Amino acid sequence: MIREFIAEKRASVGICTGSGEYAIIHSCWLETFIGPCWELTIGDVYAGIDALKSGKSQKGKPFKQNTLSDHVVFLKRFLLWAIENGYSTLPDQSPETPSKDTITKEGI
Repeated sequence: MIREFIAEKRASVGICTGSGEYAIIHSCWLETFIGPCWELTIGDVYAGIDALKSGKSQKGKPFKQNTLSDHVVFLKRFLLWAIENGYSTLPDQSPETPSKDTITKEGI
């Protein structure tokens, strides 16, 4: 399902190889924090987002605000695609996306 999602986005939107690889990273996050994407309930989605917010990166540090936002944006895109293509029976409602930190350089 993830491969089909990425292939469709490459063909229809023209995402590059790097963006496709980034989508694969996000899909690994889906499996880690939410579970198998073909079995998700809306409760799983919200519990996964909550787990991500309190989770830690591979370096053992909390995820940065922009990382959280990126993951949730990907999740929304993927789940809406899955709903539209009949892979998911989740209700067509979107989780709220965490805001982005627009000041990403210190000392400016």
